[in-house]
Amino acid sequence: MQRQSVRTLPENPNPIGTRCIQITIPDDDEWERDLYGEVWRLTRWNLWERDLAHNGKPVADQWLTAIRTWKHCNGPSPIIHNGIMEDFEMPLRVDCDCNVFVTCCDGTEKQILTSDQVQKLVQGQPGAGTTPPGPGTCKTYDAKITSGSAFYLPLLVNTGDVLTLSNLDGSSSDAAPVGRWNCPSGLQFFGGICTGSPFIDAGAPAPTLPIGIPLFVVNGVYYDARSPLTVPGGISIQPAAIVLNYASGGAYAGDVTARLEVCNNQAGTFTHVFDFTLSDGGWAAALAGLANYVLGTGWTQGTLNGGPNDYTQVNIQIFFPSRLLTSVKVEFIITPGTFSDPGATSQFRALHATSSVWTFNFPSGAPPTSPWTYAFSAPVDQLDFSLYCSSSAAGGGGGGGTGVQYRITVEGIGTDPY
Repeated sequence: MQRQSVRTLPENPNPIGTRCIQITIPDDDEWERDLYGEVWRLTRWNLWERDLAHNGKPVADQWLTAIRTWKHCNGPSPIIHNGIMEDFEMPLRVDCDCNVFVTCCDGTEKQILTSDQVQKLVQGQPGAGTTPPGPGTCKTYDAKITSGSAFYLPLLVNTGDVLTLSNLDGSSSDAAPVGRWNCPSGLQFFGGICTGSPFIDAGAPAPTLPIGIPLFVVNGVYYDARSPLTVPGGISIQPAAIVLNYASGGAYAGDVTARLEVCNNQAGTFTHVFDFTLSDGGWAAALAGLANYVLGTGWTQGTLNGGPNDYTQVNIQIFFPSRLLTSVKVEFIITPGTFSDPGATSQFRALHATSSVWTFNFPSGAPPTSPWTYAFSAPVDQLDFSLYCSSSAAGGGGGGGTGVQYRITVEGIGTDPY
């Protein structure tokens, strides 16, 4: 008898939770028995591949539990439409804002609105409670600009903020029902397409621009919203709106929908904790042998031999893209040894383009205490920390001190560079 082929075990042999599905099959008992028989095969442990963990049995048991929930649907069955095939491999793209796009056969993309987005479009103007973008970030909103009315941005704007409209669609008029209708591009909307030439109205808010196009309104000034707008200087915590370029007193009709992206130009702040018990954090010994990294402990001491004295210290440094730093906190453990050079001091330096912009020297003659916290403000692209543990005359082994640098916390303005 021919041996039945075994099935490959699922990558997750014990998933958490269950999933309910429904399918519709032809209304015939034989068809149902055929389907049931195929699913029943999944309940046989010997039809699953063998592995050292013997996962075939628990996988088969779960399928047995599942098949015991087999039951007929209540009410009429959905109709099977012969000849209509669903393409489950159609390319879909979902961005980080949960916007869904489908790739057409010509390579272009079309956005598929979710039910939540459709509801927002129907509602139009965002209300109270809309969350603005945080400092240094962007956020996208659904916008609906009604002819003769205004869409108010759900936040206040400042100099340097960037406003961008995209996915403009729809048509509008200020001479409804039989007058000219306009596309948001400024062309005439006629016969379902955008055609003809733009029309200029000296009485419109932007008299040199086509009627019907969207305009940003900031501090009483109108800007062409077909291009991104960087909010000009002198604007601080001001409301903004979007209108269509029509003169007052028209017979308004129609809407324009769009996606509005707002980028907050205000500088954000960051706090980065280097926990050296978990990793070296990207730091390295300033010179070979001046520090040693031990996972679970942190950066430990090394000894520098040279000159009239040998120095035992933890000397580490890190390089990164320039940021305005405002605070550094250093936490460590030190067991001082002997000091043949009492003038040597522990030191923390902040540098930019290899030049020191801020240096803190700890008093000599006594070991420093943990933690150290420094507040300052300077552009920095390098940090250098030296924990001086002990010293001895040359060849004396460095004085026997020990040190562990286990955490450094850095605060600054902008995005986290680490």
